Amino acid sequence: MLLILIVITTWRAAALEAAQPLRVSLACSANKVTMSDAVTLSVKIENTSEAPVWIFGDLRWGEGGGLILHVGPWADDGPLPLVIDHFRFDESDVTSDALVRLSPSIFVGKERTIDVRDLVRHPGQYRIWVEYRSPISAKAFHRLFWAKERGSVVSQAIILRVDNRR
Repeated sequence: MLLILIVITTWRAAALEAAQPLRVSLACSANKVTMSDAVTLSVKIENTSEAPVWIFGDLRWGEGGGLILHVGPWADDGPLPLVIDHFRFDESDVTSDALVRLSPSIFVGKERTIDVRDLVRHPGQYRIWVEYRSPISAKAFHRLFWAKERGSVVSQAIILRVDNRR
């Protein structure tokens, strides 16, 4: 009975993942840097479904801007990363032209160059990932789109090694 429950739970999780119409990916210009370097982070939000998906396309960095950058120490006892970006949208100021229609296999992207010292406090090995969460609720527009209520889509983590010097 336990084996059947495990199989059903695993199958359901795989089906939900396959049904996810959006995929978020993150790339970094370098995977080994020093504290004095800068890196460029590239984010893509891609429609992996066979139907168009409308998303909030006025992407900005921060908890309330749609793109949430996460930086975590590789080891549990590693140095804590800095908390960055706190932009918020006022829904009453957002118009429907901020929505972007993603046809199947089409993506929207955003790049950001940031000094490593603004990303982490100390040399070490870090995981970096990005989360897309619409900052706008479904009630803001009279059209179906990937709204705040749909939840987040999270990229795979990338590894960034930060050394003292080259």
